[in-house]
Amino acid sequence: MKIKTDSDLKLLEQKIRPIIGQVCWQARLGYGGELCLEIGKKIPYNSPLLRDEYKGEWQFGSRGSNWKLVGDGFIHFNNLEKEKLSSKLKIIEGTKITKFAIAILHKPHRPRFSELIIEFDEKYILELFISIHTSDGTFIGFNSSDRDLRDMSYWELFMPNNRIIEFYPDLTWSDQPSDVLVEELVNT
Repeated sequence: MKIKTDSDLKLLEQKIRPIIGQVCWQARLGYGGELCLEIGKKIPYNSPLLRDEYKGEWQFGSRGSNWKLVGDGFIHFNNLEKEKLSSKLKIIEGTKITKFAIAILHKPHRPRFSELIIEFDEKYILELFISIHTSDGTFIGFNSSDRDLRDMSYWELFMPNNRIIEFYPDLTWSDQPSDVLVEELVNT
């Protein structure tokens, strides 16, 4: 679904709203430096190989996003060295999500852009800079060599109801069963 109006945005935020009040118990960098947050109840994996591992009932992952973590007089950007950044992310572990909002910013004669704001315990703020568009809606968020990245979601949220929401650079989002994605991977 394309976000064209405030009501389009409200529909997405309504689907995500139950994450408010959930505890982020793990924050880490995953493959390719993606930010991964495990949120809510700890759920054991079914695989015997992962017998002592857990996933969150909510799982958040950034994709091709730039982001910063702000709080208590500091700002950390995702361009820090991976080891330093991993230790800085620990500050949000054990905190409750108090805000999860998407801002679509429209300014005259400027590109349209969006950002995701996740607030923890009302004192730490994670901002993902999602995408940039011209006033006519044309996407300009990547350089010309990165055009194929437009089809990759900027962030994804696995939810407890076996659904996944993905947000894309062209200000569209999808909500689909998460088990469909697993079946597609298994069958390819």
